[in-house]
Amino acid sequence: MKKVLISLFLSLSFLMLNAQEQNYSIMMSQQDDGTCMYMRSSLEMVYLDSDYFPNKELVDASWNNFMDPERNFPNQYNKHCANIGVVSLPVDPENEEAMTKALTRYINNNKVANRIVQRWFNYNPSGTINYDIDYPENPEAKINMQTVFERGYYTVNAGDEDVTMNSLKRDRDIMIKELSMKLLPFTFMTFTKLSFIENEPVAAVRDAAIIAARLTRDKAIENGSNPDMANMICNIAETAAHATYLATKDGYTLKSYTWLYRLVWDDETERYFNDKVIQNPELLLTSDRFKMEYVDCQSNSSVVLISINKSFGEIIDLAIVRNLNNVFKKLQDRNDVFKVWTPILDFYSLVSPNLSAPIKVENGVITAEIGTKEGLRGGEGFSVVDEDGNFYGYAEVKKGKIWDNDEGFGAEASCYYKPQLDKKGNMVTATTFKPKKLKNTRTGLLLVNPRPPKRPVVTARIGTKEGVEPGDKFKVYQYDVQTGELIVKGTVKAVKGKIWDNYYYNDVRNEMRLNSRETMMNVPLKNRDKDGLKCTATTFKGCKNVRPGMFIRKVK
Repeated sequence: MKKVLISLFLSLSFLMLNAQEQNYSIMMSQQDDGTCMYMRSSLEMVYLDSDYFPNKELVDASWNNFMDPERNFPNQYNKHCANIGVVSLPVDPENEEAMTKALTRYINNNKVANRIVQRWFNYNPSGTINYDIDYPENPEAKINMQTVFERGYYTVNAGDEDVTMNSLKRDRDIMIKELSMKLLPFTFMTFTKLSFIENEPVAAVRDAAIIAARLTRDKAIENGSNPDMANMICNIAETAAHATYLATKDGYTLKSYTWLYRLVWDDETERYFNDKVIQNPELLLTSDRFKMEYVDCQSNSSVVLISINKSFGEIIDLAIVRNLNNVFKKLQDRNDVFKVWTPILDFYSLVSPNLSAPIKVENGVITAEIGTKEGLRGGEGFSVVDEDGNFYGYAEVKKGKIWDNDEGFGAEASCYYKPQLDKKGNMVTATTFKPKKLKNTRTGLLLVNPRPPKRPVVTARIGTKEGVEPGDKFKVYQYDVQTGELIVKGTVKAVKGKIWDNYYYNDVRNEMRLNSRETMMNVPLKNRDKDGLKCTATTFKGCKNVRPGMFIRKVK
């Protein structure tokens, strides 16, 4: 175990982002094999308690469900787990300035930043030594580097984190300092307060909207506007206000208020830690040198309607997940430092170079019984030969006509997608190909020598949960190992009909954890994407220079 962690520790020497460039929420690096890696920001989320409101117990329980990293916790951040607990502050969250001052005062008075740093270095007051320079992850020391090691290199794949190790050699003491400086400045903390209000008692809002519409109408007529036109506009406004009231009066409104803070970890703090704290770890408890800085705040409201298909607790669970994900989306849009980066998947053809398959020709249509299971994604080319190897021409996989034959039961809950049907309602059982300089086509010829598509499909594991919508623009970045700079390679757009519904993915994954397969049969079947395939990542288009290992980041 020691050798493994040291190997990981030494591999971190390829962290190339300058400490001054702390405007990025991840740090880039590159392996010897060219694979581009990154380290994610860390996040501590704190719940601000509220006075009693309707169904408070269910709301509190839903918050706990949200915090479960196996369920709904934002999976593009590392959960920091400093265990700050629930905080009570008797301040109206609508008063943003007063609440910010109260939170900052609470953070300073309770040395919250110290607790964040303690978690980074696994502070253990009963340790037998201060720090073990020969064995930095030593659990018997008062401070150790194990958490830093564990968060070193990550790749993102459906929310699963795999530590990637290397065996590069470098002085470990120097690496500790560099690694800390790279990781700790990207530690964030949110404080969230929730309220849950019955909609029926706020019918006065409807009445106020109607009164405002009538006053506007009367003033417009006084100023010489056409009375018929003014009355028509007023009637439309009254009808809309009443329709909204009728649609929501039997539900609730969930309101959230979230404040975002960031750990201050600059050169001065770094020097203090290395010169003082390592020799005297108790300073993590008492020092005033560790600080959190305010970044931004965001509120969000969402209407929660009653559903006959879910329990009330499940409805609140879903409402909180979507409300808070929307809050995070807004905070990321407004604050570059908090914005996440997403690696582009290995989108080149996954087809084996030795793949071959016989074709079938019927009514001039060329098909073969291969599909997504064999790696087809659209646009792949094949040579066409006969049994003796004589060349006949070329055929290309027709986009939108790929057989989705990878239907196994697994983490994607693929069997919960609707059956793949063609335009006539028949089951799809083969992939369709279009001929390219192909002569004398007949059943029995073979597809051989597969080639990647001219314009490979670009995908990334973000979707509806991160607020991705059709046409959203993302810049594509490449990390230059020689200069240590991030180079903009172009822009891509999210493709309509090819956006990953990872809300559904999370819901199904949670149901699979909690229920039997028989219970899962009641989960509504998911629509396929516009090409008839299971959508397990969002597809982008527009940049010819994009390659695997690059990153995309949403444009404001």
